[in-house]
Amino acid sequence: MFAGTDVIDIFPTSVWIHEIGDCERLNDDIFAAVKKLQTQGHGYDRTDGGGWVSYTDLNEMDDFAPLMEYIVGAAQGVLNFLQYEFEHFYITDSWANLDDPGKAHTRHNHPNCVLSGVYYARTPENGGDIIFHDPRPQAGIFVPAIKQPTEHNIAQRYVQPAEGLLMMFPSWLEHSTELNTSAGDRLSISFNIMISGGPARKGLATGLPDEKI
Repeated sequence: MFAGTDVIDIFPTSVWIHEIGDCERLNDDIFAAVKKLQTQGHGYDRTDGGGWVSYTDLNEMDDFAPLMEYIVGAAQGVLNFLQYEFEHFYITDSWANLDDPGKAHTRHNHPNCVLSGVYYARTPENGGDIIFHDPRPQAGIFVPAIKQPTEHNIAQRYVQPAEGLLMMFPSWLEHSTELNTSAGDRLSISFNIMISGGPARKGLATGLPDEKI
């Protein structure tokens, strides 16, 4: 019937996954540093159902410098993939999330930055997945029943954390975490990335057509 058939994926939303090998020492050092900060009162208990969170200056601390090097390397690769034009990029802030049993994180995004991410240092069994939510507001106008979940018909994408997993995603992408139903603490380090310099992109402020591909 047809001479050819194709599917074009437009406006894709990507999540970049990096696995750090031989990460036991790194994770132990991160856990010890976070517990030290908690003991020193360098953070607070969340009031929205989450656990303890540190202040957002881990990227300035020597104890977390090895992890920041991995984050910088991952961000460089993601920004190259996205073909953004800029002069510099940098970690704006970074913080620890220490979630004891019964804690979760509600749906949110990270404003005023271009990329965000999370590194997992402690992931007990049944510690809870991270959930990414469909960013398209019009996708909920009509939602048919589905035969089998695929990347083209789901409204939420669950990703199971693992120790040594470094995940990066657009800062506007809303996400949450499941309840920690394990008997242990879940520890993750969150961060934001921003770019600076480079020409302004046409069309976004003026309403003119954007670049064509």
